[in-house]
Amino acid sequence: MKTLDLSDRTNMFYWQTNRNISASNMKKIFLDRSSTFDKKTIIPAIEYGMQQSGRSKEDSKVTEIGDLINDGLVNNVLKARIADGTQVIFRMHPGGVKNGYFWAESVASQSAKDKGALSYSTYSIIDDGEKFPFDFMIMEALPGETMRNFTKSGEIEYKWEKQLIRETGRNLGLVHQVKTQGYGFFDNQISKNEKRLQGQYESFDQHIFASLIEDLAYLVESGNITEIQRGKIQNLFENNRNLMECDTPVLIHNDVADWNTLSEGEHVTGIIDWDECFSGDPVMDFSAYSLFFGEPRMTWFKEGYSETNKIPDQFEDKFQLFKLRYLVSKLKLRVKMATVHDSEGLQRNIRRGFEALKEVFEFFGV
Repeated sequence: MKTLDLSDRTNMFYWQTNRNISASNMKKIFLDRSSTFDKKTIIPAIEYGMQQSGRSKEDSKVTEIGDLINDGLVNNVLKARIADGTQVIFRMHPGGVKNGYFWAESVASQSAKDKGALSYSTYSIIDDGEKFPFDFMIMEALPGETMRNFTKSGEIEYKWEKQLIRETGRNLGLVHQVKTQGYGFFDNQISKNEKRLQGQYESFDQHIFASLIEDLAYLVESGNITEIQRGKIQNLFENNRNLMECDTPVLIHNDVADWNTLSEGEHVTGIIDWDECFSGDPVMDFSAYSLFFGEPRMTWFKEGYSETNKIPDQFEDKFQLFKLRYLVSKLKLRVKMATVHDSEGLQRNIRRGFEALKEVFEFFGV
């Protein structure tokens, strides 16, 4: 099988939206990935990977292996235990696919952990294709399960929800203490060879404008926005370049949400899934979060953040402009996915996206 190389993230704003792959192949490779997954093939990979981390062959033997964790849209993920008692998370790309971001993810997650955020360390990354027909990484298993098992998104029905959201914001404030270089997605090879985070662009506006023309063209051609709306969106970005000035870029998680936050019920226990992380303005993480969660969550989120970091200057203007960029990208992704894997939930998110688009237009008076 010919390898599908998706490691090049140049001219991409959001990897899942802008990767060069058709909607049908997206469904076949990613959405249907569990149907071709064989747990037995994973055991030797885990044992080999843990030996590469410095453990003995005997200590690395798998004693327990869990079922696939049904979260995320890209990788097959499961929890396992080895003979020395260590619990690990095994995360692999579908066979025949090269993502090429594991090293950047590992440096990002470790950098966040070093600042005190509830992140994880990586034991090993195997992506040379020599022993296994798939790329994988083995990570520290954090306690708890995804927070959406304890809360209902946007609803206040769980007694610890306010506390959980504040703690999520507090952790994000620690993540944003990680200073980075450059802007946009990180150079995976630099992360591998130099153990640091280097963005691919010289200025932050290059990341904002990456694939913007293509994203808007898709929405126009698919009949989801008009030419007038496209013009308004382009003008908003062109006329507000001052809001894209970013002298001190930081680590952006880019997908802080209930499905990427772990909890044991009362407290947050971990921040996971750094697959979309990049270097940029800290307001980006707030804008991304707002696409899924409104008030009072946003207030709690900011309150927690303020415990460990300063709310950025020009927050509201940046928040709205960056939210617009996420809206364009997410709408393209969801519309594209709906052509092969439609659902009421997906259509609900699409409708909410267009409502949010109107709200941004109203904020800027266009």
